[in-house]
Amino acid sequence: MKTLKIINTFENEYVLGEAFKAIRTNIMFSSHDTKVITLTSCDARDGKSAVSFEIAKSLSEVGRKVLYLDADMRRSAFVIRHTTEKDLIGLSHFLSGQIEVSEMLYATDIPGLYVIPSGVYPPNPAELLSGPLFGNFIAEVREKFDYIIIDTPPLGIVTDAAICAARSDGVIFLISSENTKIKQAREVKRMLEKTGTKLIGCILNKVKYKGKRSYYKKGYYRYGY
Repeated sequence: MKTLKIINTFENEYVLGEAFKAIRTNIMFSSHDTKVITLTSCDARDGKSAVSFEIAKSLSEVGRKVLYLDADMRRSAFVIRHTTEKDLIGLSHFLSGQIEVSEMLYATDIPGLYVIPSGVYPPNPAELLSGPLFGNFIAEVREKFDYIIIDTPPLGIVTDAAICAARSDGVIFLISSENTKIKQAREVKRMLEKTGTKLIGCILNKVKYKGKRSYYKKGYYRYGY
């Protein structure tokens, strides 16, 4: 199994680390059988992929075996943001029948954290996710990992996240204080509820808060429904 070196992209690591610890605690106490978790948002600018990966990393830091699954087969940010590797084999290759699960699974230099990249962008991502291979795959990795964090495209734009949510134990809805409109948030929440999957909670992203030197920074906060 190949090992990926992960690039850290966040400044203000201490402040953000504390925020993600709070999110991690809420996830771990949400339910003992909440293992497969989908994250989505309204818009591509909300910061969903960065937050998804940091949640997966935070869970691995307390000794959990965690899989970060990049299911954004339309405009993935993982490869650009978190590794210098190019042309990684991933989910699209598997769902189109070209490879086995073991061929798309990568270890990382973070103990306990594993990654499955999105792969090349296919012309039919929603159809691939709707097929039987994806459901069987989720059932398989559920038995091997403590948590599976699924990063999906924004549900406010495409339906892929709803398909992933229907295969999950819970959903986290990320909202941006800068970009998300109330009408958008209500519509995405309604779409998530139609999947029948438990809505674990919401992360309010890109919030301004006052730092030590009396200037405002951006951070991540979580509140529950």
